[in-house]
Parts: sequence; structure tokens; C-alpha cells
Amino acid sequence: MADATGIGQPAELRRVVQAPLAGASVVVTLAALSSWLWFSKLRYFDPDEFEHLHFAWCISKGMVPYRDFFEHHPPWFHYALAALMPFYQVDRRFDDTLAFICLARRIDLMLAAAALALTFLLARLWRGPRSGWIAIALLATTPVFARKTFEIRPDVLAVVLWLGCLVVLVRALSAPSLRVRWRAMLFALSGLLLGSAIMSTQKVLMVMPAFALAMLWYVAAGQGDWRTRVREVGLQFAGFGVPILATLGYFWSRGALGAFIYFNLILNLHWKFHQSPFVLLNKGFAENPILLVFGALGLILEGFRESRQRTFSVGKLLILCAAGSIAALWEMPIAEEQYYLTFLPLLAIFSASLMVAVAAAVSGEYAGWNRSGLRYVIAIAFFSGTIATLMIWANPETHWLEVSVVLMLAAGTGLMLRSSSDAALAVVLCAVCVWPYSLACEEFLVDNALSLQQLRYAIEETSPTDTMMDGRTGIGVFRPHAYFYWFMNSGVLAMMTDEQRSRLLDDLQTGKIAPRYLLLDEHLARVLHRIPWFVFGNYLRVPSQPMIWERKTLAR
Repeated sequence: MADATGIGQPAELRRVVQAPLAGASVVVTLAALSSWLWFSKLRYFDPDEFEHLHFAWCISKGMVPYRDFFEHHPPWFHYALAALMPFYQVDRRFDDTLAFICLARRIDLMLAAAALALTFLLARLWRGPRSGWIAIALLATTPVFARKTFEIRPDVLAVVLWLGCLVVLVRALSAPSLRVRWRAMLFALSGLLLGSAIMSTQKVLMVMPAFALAMLWYVAAGQGDWRTRVREVGLQFAGFGVPILATLGYFWSRGALGAFIYFNLILNLHWKFHQSPFVLLNKGFAENPILLVFGALGLILEGFRESRQRTFSVGKLLILCAAGSIAALWEMPIAEEQYYLTFLPLLAIFSASLMVAVAAAVSGEYAGWNRSGLRYVIAIAFFSGTIATLMIWANPETHWLEVSVVLMLAAGTGLMLRSSSDAALAVVLCAVCVWPYSLACEEFLVDNALSLQQLRYAIEETSPTDTMMDGRTGIGVFRPHAYFYWFMNSGVLAMMTDEQRSRLLDDLQTGKIAPRYLLLDEHLARVLHRIPWFVFGNYLRVPSQPMIWERKTLAR
């Protein structure tokens, strides 16, 4: 769909006047990605990264997830990582350990770049290139997006597949001149990508009610013959089932189908550890209020536009998917930050749509907005509202940054009034991106020196066959675990029954479970607090590693 604000301009002229915006977006986006790449060896580790690495390592050792060890994530990402592990001696050489961890982080960074490219394509198909350039820069500099796509986790692969599904589907919906066979193939491909996303993380299931409603709306009120629409959605459903049925068939052949369904679906549906989504929403608002505020306003604006007609459209699809995935925050037992990856790209697109609309109105591209100086009112409201939103970051130590942002916003608003909307958008884009980018960089400066020291000890001072029992440290990431529930964070501990805890303590005391090392953090301490005499009587703390306790009878 062509950008509404470019109607009537020759194609060559539009390319020239959009160059400042495209250039600013590329510089901001590449600066962000280059920074995260540079930090890949230095930034602290999230415990989830060690969980996913150990998951993949166990697969590389021939174990079957869910049957042989506990996990509650779908396995596609981990099987992909496991295929790379034979090229590294991660459990014997620390240099290989570090190299593989950095490789895994960089793979996710490449997937993040793919997610940005797909966000651009999605925005461009719907609202034109200006929205695409703005959306990717806003998204790349959002701290939660940077934080979670930087880490080793399956959610990054899932968001690429989810965005791929939307891009393919929007392409099919936006091109009525496509041959019937090609449209049918695109619908089938969109289903295949959606099913694959769910096999990477079941969090994508939370958008399914909204997505299913959108497809039912398409069948009921889409363009073209209704029989063709029914056939297309049927093919989409068939494509959706292929990766799911293939995965279920694989685990059935391994005798682990029941365990796969229980740990991935039933257990997660009954998760007892809860956290209000307002906690993370408040954090996300504090880190990048522009994306959340502009995204919400853009969503409302597009909803108003779409309410004028009943016929299904791309706008209705994206509105339903964005609103549905945000509403699902209140349905999830605990909405972790990585779930935000399902809707942050859509919020970035809606934010971009709003910014383009404001620039068009203020610069006079909509003739009706010139009456009674209305465009000046919009310009003042945009300038003052953006500054007020950004001021939640007010900090005396960043006074120079505040002044810079205000000056750039003033310059951008002035350019809008001079009818230079693309140049204005380039300046405003830099203004709203510099602050969250600096915040993300500041957070990434927290290094991983302590974790690397602990990992070096585990790889160089213990044997590859030494078993370890962990809470949530991840130090034993490339060592055999001694217990089925090989990590025990707050969520897992809340799900364990009293009988399971008692049996674990009995098995430790009788020697049925005999870990060579205890990685005694606060989580494992909560499990073992009932048998302190056993811990102190059978284990010694390693002098240089306060959380690592070695069994006395085997201590060196």
C-alpha cells in the first residue's frame, strides 16, 4: 500500500525527500545492533541463557527432553543449538565454552536483525516506507527488545517466525491481483510459520484467539469469493498443523508425547508463581515511554479509521493481533519480559503510523488541517506532549542529554511547520531514540566477570562426568545434572509438591541421588533447609567459589 502522504509526488522525488529519514533510521538501527554485538562477550548473563544452553547440551548428549529431564519450553530452538555443539568441546575447554556462548548470542542477534527487517517489510506493506524506517529504529533502541533479543532464548526465533507469518499474510491480503494459486500458497506458508513459532515458544499461543478472530472476520467479510476465502484459511490451518504434528510425532516415537504435552501445556497453564503485568509495564514505560504512548495512540487512531467500514482489512488484522497480545498479559500466570517481543514490533509500527500522521498534518500535506491554524495546535501539542512524556527520565546527571533531546524535538517540529515532513521525522526520530539507546547501553555495562569466573572453575576444575545439583546459578550448564528438576527457580519450587520435596530429601540422604557438587544459591537453599546437617556433614564449600560445595568423600 502506498504511503498516503506521498500521493501525487513523482517516485524519484519521493526517494530524494525520504533520504534523510531512511539515513537516520539506518544509522540509529546499525548503531544499536553494532553496540549489542560488541557487548556480546561482556554483558552479564541472564539465568535463562544457561537454562536454554543446558537444554541444548542435554540434547547433544542423546537425552530426550521432558522424558529424561525437566523442561517447559518447546524444543525447536534447542535442537538447532544442539546441532552446533559437536563442533565445540564446551564441557572440556573453557575457550570453547566461551566461544559457543558468544556464538549463541550472536545467532540471536542475527535473528533480531531479521526481526527488524521483517518489521520494516510489514510496516512498508501496510503504511509505506516512512512508517517502516521509523518503526525499526524505535524497536532497535527499545531496552526490553535489546535486552531480550540479545540473550540466548527461543523467543527471538519465535518472533522472527511470527513476524514472517504476518508479512506473508499481509502480502497475500494486500495484493488482490495475485494469482489464486500464489495467494493460497502464501496463506499456507503463513500457517506453517505460525505453527513453527509455537514450536519455538508456546507464548505465541497467547495471540491465537485474536489471530483466529481475524481469520474468521476475513472469511465472513473479506474481499473476493467466499469459497476462495474458506479454502485459503483451510490451507492456512493445514500449514499450521504441519510443524505441530511433526513435533508431536517425533516425541511419540521417543515415548515422550505425554511428557511433552504435560510440561509444555498443562504445567504452564497451572503455573502457581504469579506476577502482575503492571510490574513489567511500569518498567517498560520507564525505559521507553514514547514507544508505549505513541503505540497506544497510534492503535487508537487506526482503530478509529478502521471502524468506518465493516470489510476486513490489513489494519484490522494488525489491530486485533496487537490488542489481543497485549490483553493476554493479564491471562498469563507470569508475563515475562520476553513475551513483549510478540507485540513490541506492532507497537513500533503503530507508533510510526502516528508520527507520520502528525508530520503530515503539521506540514500541510492534508489541506483540511490548515484551517484556523489547527496544524499549529497539533504541532504545539506534539512537541509539549513528547517532552512531558520523556521527562519521566529526568536525572541531573543526564542534563546534557535532556537539553539535546529538547533541541532536536524543537528543530523537528519547526521543520514540520516548514513543510519538510521527512527531514522533520528524521530529526524527531533521533530525538526519541537517543534516550532509550543510552539507557540500554548503560545497563549493558554490567559485566559477566563473576559468571565467567564460576564457569571457568566448573570447566577446568571439575570432570565432564561430575554431577551437579543447582538452584538457578547456571554454573553447571555443561555438566550432568543429578536430579530430574535440574534447575529450581521460584516457579519450579512453587510447582513441586510436598511429596516431591520429601522424596528428593530422602533420596539425597540415602545416596540414591548423590551430586558431586551442590550449587547452593538461595533457591537450592530453600529446598535443603530441612536437612542442614546433611549438607554440612557431607559437603565442603570451595574456598574460591562461595556457591560451589564439593562432596567431602570425593573432595580433592
